[in-house]
Amino acid sequence: MILTEEIKQIFSQEARNILGSINNLLLELESNSDQKEVVVEIKRKIHTLKGSSRMIGMNNISKVAHQIENVFEFLETKDQKITSSFINFILQWLDWIQDTIEKIPEETVLEENFEEMFQKKIEEIFKETSENQTREENVSDNIPVVLQKESPQKAGQHIEKKIEEVQKKKVDYLSIKFDKIKTLLDLSNIFTNYIGRFRYLLKKLQDIDFENINKNTLASLIEIVEKVRDEFSYELHFYELYTKQFQDHVSSLILVPLGTIFNNYPRLVRDIAVSTQKEVSFTMEGEMVEVDKQLIEHINNVLIHLLRNSVDHGIESPEERVKLGKSRTGNVMLKAYPHMDRIIIEVKDDGKGIDLEKVKEKALRNGIVSQEEINGLTDEEIMQFIFRPGFSTREDVNDFSGRGVGLDVVADTMKKFNSEVVVHSEKYKGTTFSLSFPLNASVMSVTIFQIREDIFAIPSLNIEKVLLLSESKIAMIEGEEMLEYEHKWIPVVDLARLFYDISSQEDIHKENIIIISHHNRDYALLVGRIIGENRAVIKSVFGMNNKLAIVAGVLTLSSRDVIVLNLFELIEKYRDRQS
Repeated sequence: MILTEEIKQIFSQEARNILGSINNLLLELESNSDQKEVVVEIKRKIHTLKGSSRMIGMNNISKVAHQIENVFEFLETKDQKITSSFINFILQWLDWIQDTIEKIPEETVLEENFEEMFQKKIEEIFKETSENQTREENVSDNIPVVLQKESPQKAGQHIEKKIEEVQKKKVDYLSIKFDKIKTLLDLSNIFTNYIGRFRYLLKKLQDIDFENINKNTLASLIEIVEKVRDEFSYELHFYELYTKQFQDHVSSLILVPLGTIFNNYPRLVRDIAVSTQKEVSFTMEGEMVEVDKQLIEHINNVLIHLLRNSVDHGIESPEERVKLGKSRTGNVMLKAYPHMDRIIIEVKDDGKGIDLEKVKEKALRNGIVSQEEINGLTDEEIMQFIFRPGFSTREDVNDFSGRGVGLDVVADTMKKFNSEVVVHSEKYKGTTFSLSFPLNASVMSVTIFQIREDIFAIPSLNIEKVLLLSESKIAMIEGEEMLEYEHKWIPVVDLARLFYDISSQEDIHKENIIIISHHNRDYALLVGRIIGENRAVIKSVFGMNNKLAIVAGVLTLSSRDVIVLNLFELIEKYRDRQS
């Protein structure tokens, strides 16, 4: 078979999916080796991979897959105990296959006596019955057991390589159900019918003899025009409804289940746990929740950082947990669920939690804030320091943690989507990171308003309330404009003065106040006229320089470009100016 680029991509995507499934099945088998149905499923999947790799001429992948298939065929009929050393060995060869797939059409060379070496190693593993091995296998029923402690340097290199592999995995092809295509075809037929209807109404107007209008024909002419107007209004109403349906269905075509990336995480968490000498039980919920394909890579990078943080920073060593009265095994949970027009993803652990006092000490030591400033901050605002570049409360630095690299990437990614990371943490109890992503990266509901002659928009989801300036009470408190809102004073952000180089005496039309929330603190945006709310396609502007970071995107309204503001960058800019 000629290995075209298309065949290569189709094979690579299918092979990655199979390897991801086998990885997770192996971890399931590691926690409970008596699951014969899992053994059968692994054998079936590796057989599929063997066949497809042979078909495209990747014979070495086929040879390795064949040896793995033989082992699981043996396990299917024999009562052989499965140990973590066996799982580790098979995982190593799955990694070899993964590496080889990334190099296609080149093929990684196997040693001449590969089959003999493979079978010999398997026999050695199955014969392993030392007391130490038996003791380690029975430490926990739910976790990968550490058989051989790696050096910190080797462990760090291993984890970095695994993270790099997970980050590289992309969704190259979309699997679209036929019923979705059929719905679009049905809607396109409806639009064709509407073209006929609109032409019919236009012809009615064209048939009117405007040149010979007189008193006798004027009444009937008005009646015809009014009838056409009413018919057109009626048809247009349903045309708009069908257009929205069509837009929604087209948007749904690029939705992919979160399972496409979630399936990579059990192996990642296991490897981090093994390398850090920790015992971790990892659970997931919401793999079938669908999200815009354009967001998948961003979500993947964020979750990799948070999962690594939970295992390495959050979960204590088995000995520490026992001293604290906890079980030896730490728990990490990844959960996703839809909420309104957004997706909520939570990463939760039952580890040591975040020590706010340590965060304060580090913030003061690094000169981020003064003692006076930190006294006026809420716990939520203090918690946000952990997302600053280079910030880490960890004193020791190993090969993959303690440098303060990671959580700043999370915060920066969330800002791009007009969102934030909400952190709930309790010392010795654990930490939950809650993320909010739009269901669709391109289409969102926005509230459009005017400042001077310019038109801006902000996501409607971020708005708590809209007030009339004339009915609001604003006062200067300690040199800062504040609005009285729900029995408290909140900062006023005058967007005109924030955006334009104007004097304090210059009169700019302002008539509305938009209340938004940022890190559990309300802010009042002072704007001009509210034009309205619209559901629009947002053109992304990722990659703009820092000066334009407050721009989240652009939409077109009546042939005019409207700037969509990034509220979180906007508030940061306001706070920087105030300080």
